[in-house]
Amino acid sequence: MATLVADTKRIWTARPHEYRRMRDYAVFEMGLANLQLKYRHTDDACASYGRSQAIFERMGREGHLSAVDRKTQLGGIIKNQREHCGA
Repeated sequence: MATLVADTKRIWTARPHEYRRMRDYAVFEMGLANLQLKYRHTDDACASYGRSQAIFERMGREGHLSAVDRKTQLGGIIKNQREHCGA
């Protein structure tokens, strides 16, 4: 999963204005965080959630975050951060 996250980040950073690529990276980073949390790598999970949240929030500031992603993806990240990261 970490390789997939790194690959999607590399693809996105090569095309920084393609919001679909940005979203792909944020979703995979969140997925990695979920796995890290599942296997009790809480510090790593919290860092991954933070990176994913930053991307989703950037998309929101730039007007490219759908209502569904705001509710489900970003909402899920924030919920998990509150429960596990002390955020």
